[in-house]
Amino acid sequence: MTWTNLSRRAAMVLTVALCVVAVPAIACAAFSSKQTATLTVGTATMATPSGVTGSYTCTTSLFNESISVTINPFAPHSPAGSDYTYRLLLGTTVKKTSVNSIPGTATISLPSGNVGNGYDSTTWTVKIDSSLLNWTSGAWTKSIICPATGTKTGTF
Repeated sequence: MTWTNLSRRAAMVLTVALCVVAVPAIACAAFSSKQTATLTVGTATMATPSGVTGSYTCTTSLFNESISVTINPFAPHSPAGSDYTYRLLLGTTVKKTSVNSIPGTATISLPSGNVGNGYDSTTWTVKIDSSLLNWTSGAWTKSIICPATGTKTGTF
């Protein structure tokens, strides 16, 4: 092996060694200052229906009572694609349910049947809530008191 070949090989080994040591040091990065986040994250909620108006008629004679509740259209408070559920309850028992994708424009009616005791007035509750997939809003509620006998109409 000649002196020239030996010198070239030694220079090559030295160059490779310098590259192995120097290149990672050049590529090393560091943060110069801290940044604070400007974006805040929260949770979305389903809004409780509000601004609900409508009318009702209830008729009672002895043990037979009928009730009809009409809900007028109201402004949507939930995301597009939500369903609105309308419930008519006697006490805590749901007597009728209606589901509509449009807020309002619902009529819930119960035909005459044996629902009261014939001596006292009956308190009905109208509940409206909205849902989208597994999300559900709070319920808007309205109590309607039907007399023991006779017919009563009203608005809310």
